[in-house]
Amino acid sequence: MMEGLDASFDAVLFVSYHASAGVSGVLSHTYNRAAVSQVRIGGVVAGESGLNALVAQAYGVPVALITGDQFVGPEAEPFCRALKLCR
Repeated sequence: MMEGLDASFDAVLFVSYHASAGVSGVLSHTYNRAAVSQVRIGGVVAGESGLNALVAQAYGVPVALITGDQFVGPEAEPFCRALKLCR
């Protein structure tokens, strides 16, 4: 999902994201639901929004917008807040 991202981008937008694997949300999965049952970073569950936020952070690109189901914001927040990534 983050192919082509580099430091030349001003921000990234995550549109129509969903809950991570194991959460009873709409279309909940983390990449390939047949292969990945859960991802944790530092003990915190990381869905695609959190993982992609970390990729953006590696390039110094802030996350400007995250939209999706009711679970995606709270799932992404620890990665954005801790890294001061989201504006």
